[in-house]
Amino acid sequence: MKLNLGNQIRLNRRRMNLTQEQLAEKFGTSPQAISRWEIGATYPDIEMLPMIASFFETSVDALLGVTEEEKEAYCAELQKSFEVAVRAKDVRKTVEIMREIRRNLKDYQQYWFWGMYNEIWKVRLFQDQNVLEEMRLLAEEVFRVCPKDQHYAVIGCMANMEDDEHIDAFLDAYASREDMSRSTLLFNRYKMREELDKIEPVRQYVLWMELSHIISAANDWQVYLCDDPNHFIWFCETQLNYLNAVNNLSPDKKYLVSGGTGVDLWCEERIELGIRYECVFLHWSVYIMKTLIKC
Repeated sequence: MKLNLGNQIRLNRRRMNLTQEQLAEKFGTSPQAISRWEIGATYPDIEMLPMIASFFETSVDALLGVTEEEKEAYCAELQKSFEVAVRAKDVRKTVEIMREIRRNLKDYQQYWFWGMYNEIWKVRLFQDQNVLEEMRLLAEEVFRVCPKDQHYAVIGCMANMEDDEHIDAFLDAYASREDMSRSTLLFNRYKMREELDKIEPVRQYVLWMELSHIISAANDWQVYLCDDPNHFIWFCETQLNYLNAVNNLSPDKKYLVSGGTGVDLWCEERIELGIRYECVFLHWSVYIMKTLIKC
């Protein structure tokens, strides 16, 4: 990607009616350094670019003289190089490209984070601390510059990659709403990493929360009753069938709820009892509504 940085610095300096000496004073460098920048003999340190762009009231891309077409072509080339480096498990080249993206392609970081995560995950390259640290830095940059609704996917990815030493601190910092709760993030992490010895307690909690969502919806039965009794019957029967499937139950006429078998759920007895009561409620709700309809 051809850079026109020196020319852009000279044009912007002249636009602001500044001498090389005055600009050097603003940037804390020497007039000789400004001169070398402008003729393209050297470039300012990359960390200075945002400050220089801000001073000239322009963007880093405009300062570099990069067109959108050039940027898109560069991104496509960079993506191919990144995929080759990751699949070859070339850590040095991978980190080098990640650093380039984080520093110079800020407008593309949300897109790049997803692409890098998918490639890195395939070969578990996040287990290298250098790669993991760059992913942390990129995630922090996304959190800083992107809207909050774009943070959740990044939080989920980082919860899968973060090492055991830092996962608790990460969850304390970023676990929030229900689908980004600590238990949900840990459940997805253990599942993705195939850490089956850790997943069971978390799985019990996640299952119970999902069941709670389903059965608590029965509290809205008055709305369905007023609008359409048949809809309410369908709703309750669907819930009942779901609970029976989860519990591996086959109800019959004699045992309307359990079919005469025990509940097979990996939760505590009070949870099992609560589900049995909910099944009874749903069954009799259906029975009462069908009777009312016949009358």
